[in-house]
Amino acid sequence: MLGAMPRPSAVRYGLAAALILAALYGVAILWSPVTSWIPAVAFLCAFFGLRRGNAWSGYGPALFLTSILLALFVSELRVRAAPLPGLAGIAAFGAVFALLLFRAGRALPAQPRDQRTAWLALTAVAFLFLCAFKPFVVPSGAMENTILLGDYLYVRVTGPFTPARGDIVAHHYPLDPKQIFIKRIVAVGGDRLRFHDKTLVLNGVPQNEPYAVHKTEYVSPFRDNFPAGQPLALDPWQSEFPTHIVDGDLVVPAGKYFALGDNRDDSLDSRYWGFLDRADIIGKPLFRYFSADVPSAELNGPPQIGVPILFTPARIRWSRLFQAVR
Repeated sequence: MLGAMPRPSAVRYGLAAALILAALYGVAILWSPVTSWIPAVAFLCAFFGLRRGNAWSGYGPALFLTSILLALFVSELRVRAAPLPGLAGIAAFGAVFALLLFRAGRALPAQPRDQRTAWLALTAVAFLFLCAFKPFVVPSGAMENTILLGDYLYVRVTGPFTPARGDIVAHHYPLDPKQIFIKRIVAVGGDRLRFHDKTLVLNGVPQNEPYAVHKTEYVSPFRDNFPAGQPLALDPWQSEFPTHIVDGDLVVPAGKYFALGDNRDDSLDSRYWGFLDRADIIGKPLFRYFSADVPSAELNGPPQIGVPILFTPARIRWSRLFQAVR
């Protein structure tokens, strides 16, 4: 048995690579349990498989890791104006480990009954899922109480998506496409809208919006009676939106959308930055896979300064786990 014999150096390096990857994903579980436990278990299985002398315990995890890296590149290029900083470094780091695992597989003899089918199936499912769905952590309360700060969402990013009124969408912030916002579409091309004392009036009809919340009693002339009142919009929208006003209503041009946060008193939305283009829409948030009461500073800062979620289970919002986003 290989475990009792001196191992080739390639296998020793492969064992080290599998163990390091399992440990890294194991640590990541403390911050994001749902997205990290499958890779952690997979690379731990690879470690024990290599100890037993199974060649596909090297080939399989090498292919699995490569698919994760490729899917990461594909999804980042699809949803961001520019890839995340450091993505090339992550890819290079992962490529080295994938090569070590592959070489470990080559150093071992093929077996009549190996793990090929299981590794190929895991790789295919992981690649397709990561290309089709993008995880996001919500860093603000603009969509409360539908979506809370600290909600972990999967957004579907595949295929054409033409939103309708009431749909929640993930989109590029028009004034800074590197940022991604989540808002609700309330009006489409041809619609006329205005606000009257916090109530949305669409095509002359006051809207009953059970998802909209107002957390202040103060009525802002611009925010709560848009498009009337003293303009508080950002440039260039401040000078543009008056050109779309007809008889006190804002008219949404064809092919454009008007998006609002459900937390109407604390949301940077179309009232302040303008219409949303179809090209800026990334996809539709489908479900919440995790949720924790985490301060925004910890969500936006580097993980090492945050408090691991599993160290503070009281922060986990258990009732919100695995819910559809509506």
